[in-house]
Amino acid sequence: MVHHDIVPAVAYARIDFDGRLNMDRLINAVAKAAIIIPEILCGIDTRHFRFKPVGITPADIVEEVAYTPEACPAFDPRSGPQTKILVGHGPQADTLVVQMSHVMSDGAGLWQFVGLLAACYNGRLVHARNNRSAREALSGQKVGPATAAEHDGEDTAWDGFPMPGSVGDRLWLVETIPAETLTLLHDKARQSGVTLNDVFLAAYSRIVCSLMQTNKSRVSCPADLRRFTDLGELTVANLTGRYMVTVRVEPGDSFSTTVSRIHDEVQELRRRNRQIAQLHLLHFAWRFAPKRLIQESVRGVYHLHPISYSNMGVLNPSSATFGTCKPLRAAVFGPYIDTGGFLVVISTMNGVATLGSSIVADPDRAQAGQEILKLVVGQCTAWLAEPAQG
Repeated sequence: MVHHDIVPAVAYARIDFDGRLNMDRLINAVAKAAIIIPEILCGIDTRHFRFKPVGITPADIVEEVAYTPEACPAFDPRSGPQTKILVGHGPQADTLVVQMSHVMSDGAGLWQFVGLLAACYNGRLVHARNNRSAREALSGQKVGPATAAEHDGEDTAWDGFPMPGSVGDRLWLVETIPAETLTLLHDKARQSGVTLNDVFLAAYSRIVCSLMQTNKSRVSCPADLRRFTDLGELTVANLTGRYMVTVRVEPGDSFSTTVSRIHDEVQELRRRNRQIAQLHLLHFAWRFAPKRLIQESVRGVYHLHPISYSNMGVLNPSSATFGTCKPLRAAVFGPYIDTGGFLVVISTMNGVATLGSSIVADPDRAQAGQEILKLVVGQCTAWLAEPAQG
C-alpha cells in the first residue's frame, strides 16, 4: 500500500564478482524474469492499489557505469519500474547492484529475484509461479498478547541516535566479521544455547543502551513470514512481519546476561506469533473498513522505526553465480535514511558476516554511523572472552 505523497522505500543487493558479466545475457535474463514477474516493469497506481504498465522494457532497467558503485541514485518506483539494475565495471571485475521497491518485495524476496536472474542468465528453464499473497501466512494464525517486555518498551520514543553532522551523500556503511571470528561466535552461541541472531541483536541492543544512555533498548526487527508457512518456491513479495524486541541492560550486566534475555524474549515473541500482530489486525480490517482508513492505519503502524535491525542470514553463493562469474562478496542493504535513524542489515556469504547500513550523510554523520557498526562488531568479539553459560 502506498500513500500518494510517500516515495516507497527501496532495498538493495550488492554482489562483487570475480569476473565480467555479459550485458546482453543479463538483459535477456531480465526479460525472462519479467515473464514470470511482470510487476518488475510496472509503475504503481496509488489510487487503486495496484501495479500498472508504463511502457518500460528490460533494457531500460539495466545501467552500466565505469566504476564500482558504492551507493545508488534515488528512483521513484511509483512511476516505474519496481526494479533497477546497476552494473559497475571495476578495474578487475564487475559489481552487480539490484534495487527493488519495498512495495514489490522485501529483502528475502529481493535475494530470490537475484537467484531468478542468475537462473535465467545461466539458461535454466524456470517454470515457478510467483506467490505474492500474504494471506496464507496470516490465515489461521492465532496471535497471543504482548509480552511483558513489549509493554515495558511502549513508553520508549526515540527519534534516532544523537548523531552529529547532517544530510549529504548517499552511502553504504559496511563492517565485516571475518570467517574465523564468525565461526568462534557460532560455536560459543551453540554452547550457550542461543543463536547467532540472538548474539547480533544483543550486541546492537547493548550499543543502543550505551549511546542513548538508558537501561532499556527497543529495536524493530523484521520477521520473514516465509519461515512460518510454506508459501512456495518463488515469493518475490513483501512478506515481512515485525517484532519489537525490548530488553533491559542494567549497569554491569555481562554480554551473556543480555544475550540470554534476548533469546528468551525472541522465543516468547515467536511462540505468541507477535511477528504478525499488526498485520493480522490490518488483514482482518481490510475486509470491512474503507481502503482510505486502512491506508492511514498502515502509515501509522507499518513504517521504518528509528532504530531497526534485520538479519538476512546466509546468502547462498550458488544463487548469485552468473555463468563463470562467481560472487566473492554479497550483502543486502535496507532503505536510505537521512535522519538519526539507523537500520543495521546483516548478511553472510562465504563465511563472512557483513553489517551494512544505508545512510544519507555528510562526513561527520557517516563517521558516526560507521562507529556504531564498529561498536556492534566490538561487542560480538568481546563476548568471546567471557566464560560460556548454559
